[in-house]
Amino acid sequence: SDSNGRGFLYAGGSGALETFVNQIGKHVTDPETGVSVIARRRAAALVRQLEHPPKNPADRISANPDKPMPLYALGSGSDYASFLDHFGLATLSLGFGGETEGTQYHSRYDSWYWYSHFGDPGFQYGVALAKVAGHAVLRFADAPILPYRFGNFARDISNYVKEIEKLHATMQKMTRRKNALIEADAFELASDPTKTYVPPEPKPAVPDVDFSPLEKAVARLESAARAYDKAFAEHGDSLDAGAREKLNSTLLTIGRELLYEDGLPRRGWFRNMVYAPGYYTGYGVKTLPGVREAVEHRDWDTAKKYIDIVAAALDDYSARIEKATAILTAAG
Repeated sequence: SDSNGRGFLYAGGSGALETFVNQIGKHVTDPETGVSVIARRRAAALVRQLEHPPKNPADRISANPDKPMPLYALGSGSDYASFLDHFGLATLSLGFGGETEGTQYHSRYDSWYWYSHFGDPGFQYGVALAKVAGHAVLRFADAPILPYRFGNFARDISNYVKEIEKLHATMQKMTRRKNALIEADAFELASDPTKTYVPPEPKPAVPDVDFSPLEKAVARLESAARAYDKAFAEHGDSLDAGAREKLNSTLLTIGRELLYEDGLPRRGWFRNMVYAPGYYTGYGVKTLPGVREAVEHRDWDTAKKYIDIVAAALDDYSARIEKATAILTAAG
């Protein structure tokens, strides 16, 4: 957790914890409205969505309270960075905000007086945050089986791959169009002849890129996730102590399967192949960064290299899920 104030629950983190956070959020009451913090967050998201529809249909928030509110993907900017980006540990970032202006941030007005009068009068949202984080710690500590679910994570990965494929296809189309206009002298003809103008240079054509290793890895991940979530629902309560210990040992370090020892291009410390802050975005996240940023930068050799690296990491992750599913089904 980092900054906090009045408003709505903002929860980001590893996709395998999405169901877990939603379960907790349903049992913590928003101090201003009396509804659960998840219900209020959903209401705010639906209103914003009405006013600013998402470009990607996959980003639409469901009005169905039985559907989980998604976690946002983490980049950097707080203490979670080393755990997620370097060590591959499942991570959450929790906080409230949206009704507190941040204009005082890092100024002489960022003071006890400002916070107690404007940031969170009565410290109600400090208490709410303590309840959400406290419930999370207690739930995780006391859970007979670590509370991971993988269907939501698989959904996210599938969406990330589709985004990159769409980005590549759009770049191909727009590069062809722009080069055709340059060749036809359209930019010069469209310019003001009384002013100095230098037309753009043509860009190299965007080559075809084989995304099939990622697509196959996603298909395996989706299948493994469905099987695990189903097996957990059917057999999770029937495991004896030995089977639970074996299952928890399998799940505990599953996030490390997403690491690549040599890290991302030009910044080897960042080893997580799913989440990282962008090279040029400061704290802002880039998902599947090795592939996504290579496509954005038109570095096709790196894109092809990291497609294989990311696909291998996802396969290792799926293999760990499949091992956990086998433990559940054997006990059932």
